[in-house]
Amino acid sequence: MAHGNWTAVGGGDGIIRIWDEGSEKPVELTGHRGYMKATGSSSEGGVGTLAIRPGGNQFASAGLDGTVRIWDAHSRTTVAILRGHIDIIHWVGYSPDGRMLASSASDRTVRLWDADTGELQAVLEVGTIAFGGSFHPTRQRLALACADSTIRLWDMTKLEQAAELRGHAAYVHAVAFSPDGTLLASASGDGTVRIWSTIPQMRSEK
Repeated sequence: MAHGNWTAVGGGDGIIRIWDEGSEKPVELTGHRGYMKATGSSSEGGVGTLAIRPGGNQFASAGLDGTVRIWDAHSRTTVAILRGHIDIIHWVGYSPDGRMLASSASDRTVRLWDADTGELQAVLEVGTIAFGGSFHPTRQRLALACADSTIRLWDMTKLEQAAELRGHAAYVHAVAFSPDGTLLASASGDGTVRIWSTIPQMRSEK
């Protein structure tokens, strides 16, 4: 994850390492510990996902300990710890306006948080594991890359699933909207990347 003059990487040892421009030694941030629902694991919780809040003042991290941590990008200190998931977290992402933070976990839910207060706003019962996600530029839709080989589009106004895209032959691990929101890319364990037009889905839902 890169922003401006610094780059951050989450590690399997539970440490987030930040390299500032021109620096050879990273700043190390700790806090993620333990493994949710794991047995025989070490005491450190791996950090598998990072997201920068639009504007660059904060970033979020999550992983094997089932918590989301919000960090101040300047002081590199923890601002908040968001708890609620009961299994490991695969993805965190901010809405384009930076007001909402989403997290998806192996508990088959996506949680929506107020990015300013850290309060839980909603829990989406996805019914399968979402390995990744992407907000539409308008924030009207949230696309989820799912373990059952589907891409699920959720209506962020009604907080319900609006469409389900099928075509991949294996789990989908990443999705991303184009800047204008008319296209959606998905990457799968079947070794393919598919490009979808979002216009038919958006029209059919009106």
